[in-house]
Amino acid sequence: MPTNQIADFNSAEYTYNNSTRIVYQGGDTTHPLVFLLHEIPNPTPEIFDLGRTLMAEGYCVHIPVFFGKPNRPFSTGPAIAELGLGCIRKAFSVFTSDASSPVVDWLRQLCLDRMQHLSQRKVGMIGMCFTGNFALGLCAEEWMQAPVLSQPSLPYPVTKRHKRGLHMCPKTLAKAKQNPNLEILGLRFSGDWMCPRERFEELQHHFGDRFKSIEIDSSPSNLHGIRSIAHSVLTLDFVDEQGHPTRDALDKVLAFLDHRLR
Repeated sequence: MPTNQIADFNSAEYTYNNSTRIVYQGGDTTHPLVFLLHEIPNPTPEIFDLGRTLMAEGYCVHIPVFFGKPNRPFSTGPAIAELGLGCIRKAFSVFTSDASSPVVDWLRQLCLDRMQHLSQRKVGMIGMCFTGNFALGLCAEEWMQAPVLSQPSLPYPVTKRHKRGLHMCPKTLAKAKQNPNLEILGLRFSGDWMCPRERFEELQHHFGDRFKSIEIDSSPSNLHGIRSIAHSVLTLDFVDEQGHPTRDALDKVLAFLDHRLR
């Protein structure tokens, strides 16, 4: 099987503004659109498993590849390398609090292209870690109906100001706040330094009850033995067992998508 092929998914290139990326698509194209954005260092097997779960729930899933080799298992070395490369890649602005990364413009056009091609009017989006705030950067768009921010890690939380940073421009924030129908779902582990609690507090400050927060206890004494450095709620640290907090979080994500997109 060619390296760019993944079971249950088709792949195609999408180009906008001289930037070309592979996009994986799976599921019935008449079903609601969900864009699944992978985390560092690459789209891992767990990302595609999550995509299959969404497809089984009746969604047409698109997974654009931003960096790394698709379907390669997670490895610490490449993850550290990608964290560093993010600092110098023009498509990403990892220390910017009041603006989205330039790649969000590419992502916006991909959404518009897919909606037009498939005759759909709204989308859901799940961003994770490095891509966690990309959906937030699109919240001013009327068609962004179900933004899910899972452990959003940009801007890198290097200062108090960065910890509260939302990685979106003030105009986008102001317009999004004016939409009374907007709802945002956020997920994080309580001890996750890469996605500090201050970031969710800032979202709560701006959006009030329209921001729904799910925080999973990862303190040393937590009842489920979740590791203190847990980060990836829906992938690497996900446990598919009834009653486990990460499974409960996934169920809430699915309920959110169902409520907003159907």
